[in-house]
Amino acid sequence: MGRSTKTNRMIGAASATAPMALIVAALLPGHALGQTAPAAAGQTTPVSSQSGAVGQGDIVVTAQRRSENIQDVPITIEAFSGDSLKKLGVEAAADLGKIATNVVVSLPQGAGNQPAITIRGIGLNVNNSNNSGPNGIYVDEFYLSAPTSQAFAMFDLDRVEVLKGPQGTLYGRNTSGGAINFITAKPTNTFEGYLDARYGNFDTSQISGAVSGPLSDTLSARFAFVRNYSEGYNYNTFLNRRQNGADDESFRASLLYKPTPDLRILVVGHVSHVDRLPDNYAHLGAFEPGSVETGSPVVCSVAATYASQCVDIYNQPSDPKRYSIASSRTEHLKVTDRGVVGRIEWSPGTITVTSVTGYNYNQRFLPEDSDSSPYRELEVNWGNNSNEFTQELRVNQTKENYNWVAGVYYLHERLNQNQDYALLLDIDRFYGPGAGDGLASRQFARNTQVTDAYAAFGQGEYNLTRTLRLVLGGRFTHERRSFLFNSQVQYQSGGMDNFTPLAQVADSTSRLQNSAFSYRIGLNFKPMPGVLAYATLTTGFKGGDFNGGFLSPDPAQAAYQQRPVKPEKVTTYEVGIKTTFLDRAVTFNAALFYNDYRDMQLFALVPSPIGPLNLAANAEKARTYGADIDLTVRPVRNLTLSAQVGLLNTKLVRFLLVADPTVPDYSGNQLAFSPKLSTFLQAQYHIPIGESQAIDLQYSATYKGRQFLDATNDPYTTQQAYWTQDARVALTISQLELSAFVRNLGNTYYATAAFNSISPFGYVQPNYAPPRTYGVGAKINF
Repeated sequence: MGRSTKTNRMIGAASATAPMALIVAALLPGHALGQTAPAAAGQTTPVSSQSGAVGQGDIVVTAQRRSENIQDVPITIEAFSGDSLKKLGVEAAADLGKIATNVVVSLPQGAGNQPAITIRGIGLNVNNSNNSGPNGIYVDEFYLSAPTSQAFAMFDLDRVEVLKGPQGTLYGRNTSGGAINFITAKPTNTFEGYLDARYGNFDTSQISGAVSGPLSDTLSARFAFVRNYSEGYNYNTFLNRRQNGADDESFRASLLYKPTPDLRILVVGHVSHVDRLPDNYAHLGAFEPGSVETGSPVVCSVAATYASQCVDIYNQPSDPKRYSIASSRTEHLKVTDRGVVGRIEWSPGTITVTSVTGYNYNQRFLPEDSDSSPYRELEVNWGNNSNEFTQELRVNQTKENYNWVAGVYYLHERLNQNQDYALLLDIDRFYGPGAGDGLASRQFARNTQVTDAYAAFGQGEYNLTRTLRLVLGGRFTHERRSFLFNSQVQYQSGGMDNFTPLAQVADSTSRLQNSAFSYRIGLNFKPMPGVLAYATLTTGFKGGDFNGGFLSPDPAQAAYQQRPVKPEKVTTYEVGIKTTFLDRAVTFNAALFYNDYRDMQLFALVPSPIGPLNLAANAEKARTYGADIDLTVRPVRNLTLSAQVGLLNTKLVRFLLVADPTVPDYSGNQLAFSPKLSTFLQAQYHIPIGESQAIDLQYSATYKGRQFLDATNDPYTTQQAYWTQDARVALTISQLELSAFVRNLGNTYYATAAFNSISPFGYVQPNYAPPRTYGVGAKINF
């Protein structure tokens, strides 16, 4: 059903007490800066971000398809090493939202399912398995098109790069908001490895490891794995057990073959599996007690709903206890993902030829108890599988005064949906035999989407003067897509669990073709070492799309849902500066941006005979603007303070949803997942206590301002501002590291998703983030 509204929101004020001491320390470094000594050997590399001079060396990224110091790249980037991510507890794509500013990542359907990623206010607030968002996800340069394939475990990574703003030239379709690159650790020329084990509350355990080394003079290999288990932080009173836990494993194998100095062949294969009870939402009744029996339920206030003072359509009260559910479903969430990426790099002279070939298969079955109650109000089975193949071939050259890259790209994907819902099947239990006749229903959808995309691209940089460089790039994309709708519905007739014959809702095929040219124009100015100023004009493109959710039994609404939405286009203006000064003691980066969107793709909930449904539509015009600010300071030896701040203002300038007769005009509303202020603060202190012993202290805090749910800005699904804080201490003794950690130190109570089901079911469904968690770990390197 309409799950797009399950996003990072809840009602009621969350804790907003700012850790002011850290803010002051990070933003006002003090007089000690001029006395900073170089970082000590063994010091932990700070987690973030755009800064290029951190710890012992510079951050090297491949955001522009070549290796560069991050401070030389005229793009707003936050880069994180794999080691830093591990220490911060960032173990899935959804966790990136807590350490990257102007970025929100939520799991509308819980862990193990597709993430909803928003960068600078640009995202896609829907959980249909066929709708790729406008922020591209890449693993080892392979684009993951199927949304459900993006919920992978993050383990044994070299780094993660978060690119903000359109990346339409080098990355292409579906990057109108940005892109995230996950780069896995590669085979090494010497033997090495590690084993890492952790245990925490809720019987949570993780064991991961890797081994890497040469197999011959020309061949090396790496094998890595992770195994997660947790009983979970929700308590299911109906099943008398904990839920919202983990039970999954992932494996990766890499081979690197270097037969000659100028030829490298890398093959990376992976497989992962999830098999556990799915996450569940809370169940908050939203009708005033005593009003349901009258036949005209009265909707509770927002405050009363979230205070568990109301009932649902079955007149059942809410459980006032936090993290308490009562789901009766026992089927398991099952996800299988496997794939392979092959990369061939040949460098004859100054030219480098690179081929990246990838294949990925993903299959998911999610038995969602949408109402999280013992009674059948709304239950949805989400089933899908996808096969994706991509091929990229590019050539690049780097010289003293210029560099360029050019290439071609192809993508083919076939995605199948097998999904059904059942609503109000137990209504006769509460309102008498036959009460559900003509009302209770089941729908079955069997859909197929086929996508073929082609592109040719190029980008170059040329030194106009010793300090001024011109950047020009372009990409032409052509896309063909078809979507087969096959949907049937049946209604209760003759009492509970008796139904009419299946009636056809839709049996049709829709097609679309899109072509677009994206470009980048920029000027880079480097007046002195350690300073880069830049200005860019870029465009982005996201291809047309189809609504892969359930169809309304109303013929007019169903016809509207089957129409493809037009491509969205963005023009972005950005100016920025990247600086490193005071003998690398301070790194300060800032960027101002303005995004002008036309035909932005949105999903909005509208009333229907079977409850709220998703409708895909185009907002004629939208805009976002704001700033990304990054400061890293090393005031004294072994101490690193960092602060990232995101400022954001968003607006739907013109959005008239003609298919919604209740509130058709959403013009002026704020975009979803768009807090006006977001921050990430971190302090790290390395204390050597011997030749090979040290203590590392780490503290971090994340702030997210108030966020609206979707284009409706619904007050029943609005997440108020909140802070979360994490802490970690580690003792290193030679190759052994012992650690202890606390996450969500203040036990902040906030939702990562919420769905307004008041009409007709009488409840709101928040999906709450984990409470305070803590544990210990041990890691040995060899």
